[in-house]
Amino acid sequence: MADSVNPVKGERPGKNEKHLPFDINKPQVTSPPNPASPETLSLKNLSITDEHPRSRQGHGVGHSQPFQRGPRYPNVNRYGPPGRGFHGHHRQGAAHAGRGGSTGFRNPNPPLGPDAQMHQDFLTVRNSMRRQFKNSDVAKWKFNDYVAHCEAMTRSKANNLTRQTKTKEEAGEYSSAIPPETQAFLRRCGLNGNFDEVGNSGRVLGEHTIWCKNWQNGKEEVAPWPSFSEMRWEGDDRAKTGVGRFLPLPREPGPPGLTWSQLPAIEQYPMDQVFQIPTMEDVYLPVDPDIEPDYEYLWSKELEKEIDGLLES
Repeated sequence: MADSVNPVKGERPGKNEKHLPFDINKPQVTSPPNPASPETLSLKNLSITDEHPRSRQGHGVGHSQPFQRGPRYPNVNRYGPPGRGFHGHHRQGAAHAGRGGSTGFRNPNPPLGPDAQMHQDFLTVRNSMRRQFKNSDVAKWKFNDYVAHCEAMTRSKANNLTRQTKTKEEAGEYSSAIPPETQAFLRRCGLNGNFDEVGNSGRVLGEHTIWCKNWQNGKEEVAPWPSFSEMRWEGDDRAKTGVGRFLPLPREPGPPGLTWSQLPAIEQYPMDQVFQIPTMEDVYLPVDPDIEPDYEYLWSKELEKEIDGLLES
């Protein structure tokens, strides 16, 4: 056999090899049978059994019907808290499930009746006062004392609302008319105001303004109320920049889709232009310390001494 594998030195390979007859129709080598082949397996004797302890009947015999076996997937809701579903974070089953199954959704803070709620409030107040102020009168209260206190507070609030309503009604009926004698005296003092409140002029200086009672009388253009974004820009957002707050400019009404900054502004009265940028004349014009002759009667030496004393103090 060795000669057939390893030839002798000096001889050409294959000289002493022995060849066996070979038939192509009759294979000479056969493989051993496969232990897992269908021929060796006995599939007729196989049976499916469930090893779940709840699925067995007496004498160790399995159920004959599929619906008698245990669940296909483990049920976590049977003996524990509800688990999460396969398609999201939604918990399956009720929030509080007992051993016997779902017990429904229970409210941890069930609604109380008026008497029970008042008694619970009383216990809360009394325990808090006993913990913080042991020697106070409230810490020694009984339930009847607390009820009497609540009734007294309710009556006090009702009386306060009645008093406020009465005050508003009296303020609406109050007459702000100035007597003719007072009007004549104010005119002699140089105040030619709108004392009768007729027209859109101020009551003291008599200048046209919107800050008066009948401000729409005589005004040609009335601007609508500014939008929320405009008030925020002129108010809170502008205050964050350190330049202060400004009243929104009166603007003409426009279409809903147009931005408020693109609407043209309405001309204001000189008395209402509180946001004007000071000019060079306003900045560099010196203040004249002398009083005009027409207003010297309003100034006296005694008043000057009192002002100087107030400034020095």
